[in-house]
Amino acid sequence: MFKEVEQKSPALLASLPPYHFSKIIDIVVREKHKSIGGELVNRLHRASDILELMRKLQVRPNYAILLTALYIYGRMQDFSAVNSVFAEIQQREFSDMNRMTLARMCQACILCGQESRGQEYFSQLLHIDRSTRSYNLLIISYSLNNDEMGMLRSLERMLNDRFTPDASSISALCRLYRHRGDPGTVHNHLRVFKDNGGVLTLGMYVILMQMANSLDDVNAMWSAYKDYVASGLNLTKAMRFALCQSIGSLATDSSGLSEVIVVAATRNIDLRHMYEQLVRGYVLLGDAESVKVILRQMKVGVKRLRLKEYAHVVWAYVNAGDAESALAYVLDIERRNHSQSPELWFAVLVAVVQFSPESVKKIVGHIQNNFPNVSMDEMWDRVKKQIKGSRELRSGFDEYI
Repeated sequence: MFKEVEQKSPALLASLPPYHFSKIIDIVVREKHKSIGGELVNRLHRASDILELMRKLQVRPNYAILLTALYIYGRMQDFSAVNSVFAEIQQREFSDMNRMTLARMCQACILCGQESRGQEYFSQLLHIDRSTRSYNLLIISYSLNNDEMGMLRSLERMLNDRFTPDASSISALCRLYRHRGDPGTVHNHLRVFKDNGGVLTLGMYVILMQMANSLDDVNAMWSAYKDYVASGLNLTKAMRFALCQSIGSLATDSSGLSEVIVVAATRNIDLRHMYEQLVRGYVLLGDAESVKVILRQMKVGVKRLRLKEYAHVVWAYVNAGDAESALAYVLDIERRNHSQSPELWFAVLVAVVQFSPESVKKIVGHIQNNFPNVSMDEMWDRVKKQIKGSRELRSGFDEYI
């Protein structure tokens, strides 16, 4: 809706409160949304366009927007814009010496190649927050520039100041070496971390699986997955995403599923549980066809699947931004099963609200006619929460600080 108004009647946005601009910019920066483009560079440019629109409309950014602007212009390596934002923070008497301002300026300067300025802000930050968290900020700032020596210097300074690197510190280093295709260094860092009493975190297991995927090392990937399950950590979206990436889409080649069956048997992994995790992973990827393949496999030996299990396919279409296919699938499922489910139509409503707003009235009418006991007020509340929840997915571990 924002994009439509921006294109047709941008002047109307002059009355939009800064708080709402802040939320929109945050969504753009954090979320890999299909309408924006998944690559970070596209999201940054889109966010900077919104900041420029605010300037033209004379909408004064609040403090949260100014902090986000420092991150955006830092990642874009626009040092002039970084300085302009910082000057506005000072002119408007927002705190220029609190932790968040100093942290963002430290990071932005380093990203723009102004290392000495960044180190000055870091020294000021230590006077306020002398903690592992601040050193991690410095390490991560260098990692975003792919600056190995900067990261190692920061780690050395951290140790000299008698702070022990934690999981965030080590994860930042491991991400760098994973991107460089250096599994030996990744494993060495994790081994030392564990030898010193550290416990591998979700992010670390994801790094191991992603690294195995990039090297086409299937055994290493499954080994990391089994260790992750054995660790007792909850299965998360990031882990399911990495798992499905390693297997690949089943839409045109379902041989990967045969491999899953063999691996589950040889490594003593519950197959039904594995199927459920894969379904959720492919839903995240928006790969409805792969979800259908797994559901067909799950149906073997079962008279019929529950309607709520078919909802996974609908949610995959939602994540793919394909409201038309979501609707067609629900109509087909209801025809073949001779029954209806408000949960399937809830998913369709979420899809059309985001990707086919002209169909909302029609879908609401269908729900009201076929499910008279369903409260539309409650369903609308759920729709809003669902959309908000999907937008809170972060684009990367510890990237957005």
